[in-house]
Amino acid sequence: MMMHDAGIEAKEAAVREVAKLLPLPDSLASINTIRSDYALRQQVSFDLFLFIFSLSVRSGAGSLFAVVLELD
Repeated sequence: MMMHDAGIEAKEAAVREVAKLLPLPDSLASINTIRSDYALRQQVSFDLFLFIFSLSVRSGAGSLFAVVLELD
């Protein structure tokens, strides 16, 4: 009987260890929030880059930028 109890305890301990490795539902929700926040920040950053670039082209600084690109 002791051997059977030890086997059950070992299985329960293994289940507890595996359960620790599985992500919790709130962790999954926060991953989705982080992912969408990152995508939004990337889009805002890209939009800002395009705006600054268009201003530099309009002010004539774009021609300097074009010369630098040609040198590469």
